Amino acid sequence: MINYRNISKLAIYIDSIGRIIPKSKTGVKTKKQKLIAKSIKLARFLSLIPYIYIKKNKVC
Repeated sequence: MINYRNISKLAIYIDSIGRIIPKSKTGVKTKKQKLIAKSIKLARFLSLIPYIYIKKNKVC
């Protein structure tokens, strides 16, 4: 079940930058995509997941 507390399932629908992957790429129906987006936004608001993922450059 998709829920804002289930971070491991929500992470499937977030790309490496932190954006929500569109339903055309994930293949989910519209109703489920809206539930996923709502859950991700709530989890971000509650600071369970970050808004963006910052890539740290490695200096050699």
